[in-house]
Amino acid sequence: MIIVVGNVKPAKPNLANISVGLPFFASATDSIIIYKDCSDSQLWVVAAKGLFSPLAKSSTDGDNIDLTKGDDLAVYKDEEAFNQRCKVQDIEVIKAQDRKAIKGISLGPQWDAATCALVNVGLLLNETQLQPDDLYDLLEEEAFTRLVIVCKTHNHLHRSELSYSDTNSQK
Repeated sequence: MIIVVGNVKPAKPNLANISVGLPFFASATDSIIIYKDCSDSQLWVVAAKGLFSPLAKSSTDGDNIDLTKGDDLAVYKDEEAFNQRCKVQDIEVIKAQDRKAIKGISLGPQWDAATCALVNVGLLLNETQLQPDDLYDLLEEEAFTRLVIVCKTHNHLHRSELSYSDTNSQK
């Protein structure tokens, strides 16, 4: 998971509020928080773990992120330099415009080991019946956490679809 925090005015990462991204960072096995200075296109790696660890000067679990020491952060001059480093490290970064082509996502190592399958979240949410084993695998903590994050970040959760009368009539 790549989390990007940006600022239009010239600034350094120590002025960024990254708190909104921390729960996502913490819940993903492979994640990175990047600060982008939009005035000069520089990218600062604030925190990285798992697959993304080689892109930072030091890896972190998210508990000890210190933005006051800019010298401790890896800096890339622009997105192209960052993408080149990803290629060198054999990290495939899927750009937003290419996400629609993805047929499914992994719900984590436990899910992968149990099912050997990617999940098409849109189809899953429209499914009216699931096999008991699939349901149990989906409700495992790691898979469920990732599923909720994907639903939230890809706009699959619509509160307007549930009305008070619908939930009240089921009692």
